[in-house]
Amino acid sequence: MATRRQIYMIEKSYVRKKPYPRKNVFNNYQDEPWCAYFQRFCLKKGGMKKWVEKFSNFSYCPAIMNDAKKLGCWKKTPARGDLILFDWDRNGVPNHIGFLVKKVKIGIHKGKYKTVEGNTSSTSNSNGNCVEIRYRSPKDVIGFVRPPYDKPKKKKKTSYPTLKKGSHGEYVKILQKKLKITTDGIFGPKTEKAVKKFQKAHKLKVDGIVGKNTWKKLMK
Repeated sequence: MATRRQIYMIEKSYVRKKPYPRKNVFNNYQDEPWCAYFQRFCLKKGGMKKWVEKFSNFSYCPAIMNDAKKLGCWKKTPARGDLILFDWDRNGVPNHIGFLVKKVKIGIHKGKYKTVEGNTSSTSNSNGNCVEIRYRSPKDVIGFVRPPYDKPKKKKKTSYPTLKKGSHGEYVKILQKKLKITTDGIFGPKTEKAVKKFQKAHKLKVDGIVGKNTWKKLMK
């Protein structure tokens, strides 16, 4: 499987304003609309082939919706990374699909869904054969399909030791590099002075001791 972000990065890598040919790698060089083919292509490339193959026809939006309901992954409320199905005619039958990046909270697109879509275009001269970032009204959405993404691995936090005058070693060298002073690995008067100057500039407790808060500012 893949994480939500991994699939997003795959989709994003194909975004461009220049149109793709009507027959392309996404739809196996068939002369067919390819919004769903594009999603299938990206999911498979991300390692979700087995999940995609549970659907009877992942190239046809109505079939995707019906199968998602049977598989228990059809949702009426969105989450990032969902596949988002649109019903332009408002007749209960979806006719377009995209990847939901997020619901926009601020700016000119506030309240809209930010998506990555294939076989679409915001211009009039490309015949809808682009992969683009789009902003869509919730009114055009019929529902969502939620893939079984892997959870992202938690990053291990690096633990830095408390340093003060008299300390020495590799962590002192890291400190000195961050302070842009002579890197000798010895926490002497010059290093202490540089630490206090840094602490004062960042409104930290000025004690010359490099603890959790000072490290946090240094490593940003």
